Amino acid sequence: MDSNPKILVIAQTNMISGAETVMGEYMANNRDVEILVYTNKLSSVRQYFENLLGSDSVLSANSMRSYLVKQNPLLLPLYILSLLLNVWRAISIANKNGINIIYGNNSTDLGTLCLIKIFKGQRFRVIAHCHDMLTMKTLPGIYLKMFSRLLDVILVPSQATKRRLELLCYGSCDIKVVYNGLSLKTAIYNTEGESSTLVHNEFQEKKVIGFVGTICHRKRPDIFLNIVSQLLLIRNDIAGVMVGKVIEDEVGREVEGRIQEEALPVRFLGEVPHDELLSLYQRFDLLVLTSDRDPLPTVLIEAMSQGCPVFARDVDGVNEIIIDGESGYIFDYEYKIGEIVSKICSILDSNELRSCVSMRAKEVVADQFCIERKIKEINQIIRDIKGGFDAKCGVS
Repeated sequence: MDSNPKILVIAQTNMISGAETVMGEYMANNRDVEILVYTNKLSSVRQYFENLLGSDSVLSANSMRSYLVKQNPLLLPLYILSLLLNVWRAISIANKNGINIIYGNNSTDLGTLCLIKIFKGQRFRVIAHCHDMLTMKTLPGIYLKMFSRLLDVILVPSQATKRRLELLCYGSCDIKVVYNGLSLKTAIYNTEGESSTLVHNEFQEKKVIGFVGTICHRKRPDIFLNIVSQLLLIRNDIAGVMVGKVIEDEVGREVEGRIQEEALPVRFLGEVPHDELLSLYQRFDLLVLTSDRDPLPTVLIEAMSQGCPVFARDVDGVNEIIIDGESGYIFDYEYKIGEIVSKICSILDSNELRSCVSMRAKEVVADQFCIERKIKEINQIIRDIKGGFDAKCGVS
């Protein structure tokens, strides 16, 4: 009987965000593929993967940090040096452990994957998992434009992402859609943490609308605050809760400044533990997604799994998750704040309709966005690649 496939996952990142979280779900629930991880030496990142796989399965180096070269071009020499080191180390780790499939967990890993194929093309098969709507204005987008033909397969989280990347790749690489999956046994875990208790006690008599996402311009927390501000002009039963790590300091300062200066009834909780976040979803009367871009918003899937109604801007993969009026609500990308507020009021005032939408949302997550489905699809791709490689190399 064939042994389980063995892969090396490279994860070049400075923090645990959406891409790492969904990969973590895959790792934690997967028993059919053996996984080694090569990642950043930063304790929070390494510890995350060690908790999933054990310390023996995680290797790390300082060179696996991500560099914001676009914001600071002076970092380019350091980035190039780190890139070359990471290629050499990934190849060494794979060779030492008898691995011939290398899996890049996010767009930041594209440079490493492409150079591995350039230097050792016949030795390895590579899978690139891209969670971003890349363009030629980004370094990963340039890599795809130039070297996508070298990659064995690209995985993306939505049809919207696939269409975007096809514009860069010109059909030179196989692009497959694999929807992110949620571990339902994790999702139904109900805990009373400090954050959820605070929200419950402070806003008992209020309709609570939530914002969950990193605090950066792309997620548009300013739109969320505009919504709360406008709602307060027409009703006094509204409160807001914002959850997310600040990754752009200027945006973080703007959010905190507006809450204080305008005396908005908004609690900015920052980053909270994941189990507490699941409990918070259950406290929200509505989760509002205001992003400019979002390939397939995991926060929507998480909130829906908890029975929290969602109201999302019509961007990228949103309409692949939600059927408007059935499993959630969608507002047009160009809607004015007044139109958004009017729709929110009608949603909040219709308890029976929200209850029906909530039940349908749970069904959608269980059917289309469960972790078992994602694991099955990715593992089949890995087996197909391994089988083709073994056959070419004469391995039985």
